[in-house]
Amino acid sequence: MTKLWRVYKFIFERFSHLERWLIYTSIIMMIALGLLSPLISFLMKKIIETIEYCSTYDQKFNLYEVLVFLCVLFVIFASIKEVLSICRFTLYHLMGIELTFDIQSLILKKIQKIPYKTFFTQKFQNLYTTVLKNSTTECFKMVTATANLTTVAIELFSISFVLVYFKAGVIFILLLCTIPSVFIKCKTQNEFMAVYNENTKLERKNIYLFNILTDKNYLKEIRLFNLENNFFSKMKINFDRILFKWKLLGKKEIKKIILAQLFSYFGILLSIGYIIRITLDKYIDISDFVFYSGIIISFQTACANFVIQISENYKSTLFIEQLFDFLLLEEDDFFTHSLSPQNKSKLYTIEFHNVTFRYPGNSQNTLNGVNLKMIVGEKVSLVGENGCGKSTLINLLLRHYTPTSGYISLNNIDIQKYDLIEYRKMFSGIYQDFQKIAVPINEYIAFSNMDHSQNLEKLKSAAQKTMINKLIEKSPQKYNTQLTQLFENNGLELSGGQWQRLAVSRAFFSDAPILIFDEPTSAMDALSEANIYNEIDKIDEKLIIFVSHRMYALKYATKIVYMENGTVAKTGSHDELITKCEKYKKLFMAQCEAL
Repeated sequence: MTKLWRVYKFIFERFSHLERWLIYTSIIMMIALGLLSPLISFLMKKIIETIEYCSTYDQKFNLYEVLVFLCVLFVIFASIKEVLSICRFTLYHLMGIELTFDIQSLILKKIQKIPYKTFFTQKFQNLYTTVLKNSTTECFKMVTATANLTTVAIELFSISFVLVYFKAGVIFILLLCTIPSVFIKCKTQNEFMAVYNENTKLERKNIYLFNILTDKNYLKEIRLFNLENNFFSKMKINFDRILFKWKLLGKKEIKKIILAQLFSYFGILLSIGYIIRITLDKYIDISDFVFYSGIIISFQTACANFVIQISENYKSTLFIEQLFDFLLLEEDDFFTHSLSPQNKSKLYTIEFHNVTFRYPGNSQNTLNGVNLKMIVGEKVSLVGENGCGKSTLINLLLRHYTPTSGYISLNNIDIQKYDLIEYRKMFSGIYQDFQKIAVPINEYIAFSNMDHSQNLEKLKSAAQKTMINKLIEKSPQKYNTQLTQLFENNGLELSGGQWQRLAVSRAFFSDAPILIFDEPTSAMDALSEANIYNEIDKIDEKLIIFVSHRMYALKYATKIVYMENGTVAKTGSHDELITKCEKYKKLFMAQCEAL
């Protein structure tokens, strides 16, 4: 009951965000639909009684108007019930749209606060997949099932009132035969949830494989290596495992459902048998027999519907409990700080103080006792072999992760003490694995400063520095052109190098005092690469951090940090490292020989 109360409290809180007229209209419909069924049955009884009376006493002319009136009422109420049933689904649809967006907003707000490291755990991915797939639909199902439950409850109450007047024992028999169904259905839903959770990982794998086989970005490699059949075979193996578990559950469910139905039909059989006996004994008329047998069947149907809605509610409760688990996940507490790192002097110093870091689940450190100082005006290049810790250092600086020991300071204050959103406004640049997002060009360039997305002069300046401006100017809508044809037929499709130049434009557009370039020219031709590094060289008032294997980054750097095995091995200018660091020299010479 505690779980059910938590879920309903949550649903009612969500309901407070919906439009009032939707809620009030739905309540009126629930009450009306619950009362109309017994009322319609009662009218049918009166029609049969009137016809029977007319046939027996030859009073058809005197009661003709009454019969017509009853028939008209019957048709009116039956029509109202039908119309309300149809309108109810329209209302539910509107409520579902609003509720879905409300739940999605809740999930997105939570995602903003979840630590970066959490996203890479399998436990989180399984929970995350279940929540994204079911949270909105199950919350809506909970609402519709509760609404239907209320309607059925009103219907049962009104029918019970009639049956109590007739024979209270009939209600007892019918309810007694319904109780086993409730337990059977709830137990079945528990088993359903267990199988669902077991299959989540396999379903994630199949979704991943399906996306690979259908995503155009994978198409060339898939066809080059003829991987379609290989990946599809893996999907088929996973599917067979999933299907096997559902089949086992299905067999158990069918047996239990048949058992539950037998109990229900046994109650109907006893009740109808009783009515037949008292009809044959002349205690009630044929019209009463038709009325009460219809009422009993309606009552049992309502009971069955009641059990189904309880079962659906219970299943939704189990899913919503997982949403609660998601909402209770550990959050970054960085959003509680009000300290802003920005100052009027625009002078910033970043310093790593004996920083050590180990990725969650790993047995070895990625960084070991890193000490490093960088100030605005410097152009710092991080170099070293793959796996030496360059990208990890950047992830720590951007607060995607927190140091295992030691700390990083900005202007002598631990960066963890700054408000996270304000802190990240200090940075812009480009990741090596930058994302290609289907938005207008002006928004893509202005990601770091969306308030200026309509500043055409600033957009043009940033685009010119990466030599992407000519392509943009040729586009029909210029800087308002939609990127990719995912949503627009006239969207702009770019090559890898063009995408990278557009992404680098964001760094030139940004007002951030610290720019990070992680392999910013890996997909570019030599001319574009030279031009971009020349533009970067003109920037004096910012801290530039390069992560690159390219010769250009070394040429324009005022400070080179050579990293080895997660430590800062040497720091200095290019000439200093050539003479003092043999490993740096070997790395540099290897690059020269490769050119």
